[in-house]
Amino acid sequence: MKLNPNLMRRPMGLGACLVAAIIAISIVGYGLASQRDSDPAATPAPLSEVVAAAQASAQGAQAAALSDGVISWDEHEAALSAVASCLASAGVAVEVRPAEGRKPTEIGFSAVSIEEGEAARAKLEDCKTRHLAAIEDVWQAQNWLTPAQEDTILAWLGQCVKDAGVSLDTSSLSNATLMSLQRDGSPAESSAVTLCIEKRKVVFGQ
Repeated sequence: MKLNPNLMRRPMGLGACLVAAIIAISIVGYGLASQRDSDPAATPAPLSEVVAAAQASAQGAQAAALSDGVISWDEHEAALSAVASCLASAGVAVEVRPAEGRKPTEIGFSAVSIEEGEAARAKLEDCKTRHLAAIEDVWQAQNWLTPAQEDTILAWLGQCVKDAGVSLDTSSLSNATLMSLQRDGSPAESSAVTLCIEKRKVVFGQ
């Protein structure tokens, strides 16, 4: 799983010492990192192997969802809901962004100190293991992007940023270029990239 850098920027009104974290439950994680950015030579494990490993480790509701070897949207969403309920039962201040379009539900937590944040993060890992981990492995394997699909999404994202009024050369566009623009660009440029990332999640599910 990856932390969602976009929601970590969102002010939550809990003071300067607020610590926030968000689960990025999606096809390849949120933000701008792609499969090829992390490992240009990466190839997915065969889906049958991922399913077999997940079935061997899963228990309870995860085992039931994996019994047919396929994870549906509803099964994935149910697992996310179970994580949110698990966190709430453990006393964590849970934040949930409902699914929209092809974007799965996003679950986060807030804390008012570093110590509380670390304790919440440990509870998050426990809840993920109990309710989501095996399901998420198969979900991601089912939806691994081909290079052509990554190129399509990147081109869409570049056009979205240009349509927002940002001067951008899309002839040699890369995720690294957009990450730099989001991090180091003007407020307008950074805002445009962030907004387009949110739109991309809804359209493409990531």
